[in-house]
Amino acid sequence: MTTVETPRLVLRHPCLNDEEAMVDVWTDAAVARFMDDFGPRTPTQVATWLREVCRTPEPHAGDRPGAVQFSVVERTNDVCAGWLGLGESTRCVAEWDFGYALRPGRRGLGFMGEALDAAIAACRSSFGIETFWGECHASNVASAATMLAAGLTEVECGDVGSRRFVTHPDLTTGQELQEKRHRHPAILKTSVGDAGPLSHA
Repeated sequence: MTTVETPRLVLRHPCLNDEEAMVDVWTDAAVARFMDDFGPRTPTQVATWLREVCRTPEPHAGDRPGAVQFSVVERTNDVCAGWLGLGESTRCVAEWDFGYALRPGRRGLGFMGEALDAAIAACRSSFGIETFWGECHASNVASAATMLAAGLTEVECGDVGSRRFVTHPDLTTGQELQEKRHRHPAILKTSVGDAGPLSHA
């Protein structure tokens, strides 16, 4: 999977030239508020994290990666607008979960809903990942709108203060998801450095 294209965006593997954009993303106060302890927080941490991501081999169709990460780039100006990561979930809600963040000046334009929709479709077709889920703070209206725009369905959430969204509202049992994992074990792990394992939005 080299790139994923949408009408307005190109999703590609992160590169070192994205450092300025990623610093804007990860050091933003809103990202720190809503991402809790997920992700790097200082410019130095961001630079270390980005180097690790760039060293990680890019997965290709037919692989079964543990995670994939994208720089979200605007097609009209080749500017990196944000980050999107999807990867194997540690909770029996879906096979994969995801996280995302945009630079402060690129929010409110519908970019991430467009990117998430395309990334989920690409991971399904390239890697055979069938189910995805995300969670956001109950007060994070923009993130909830992003997941709805990407075609996810809101379901009951057992985590206090959170909202949960899934691609598969009819697939509700942990046993079914465990069976999927048993049939398709991960064969490639993607490090996210200081960010730790990929988690919900």
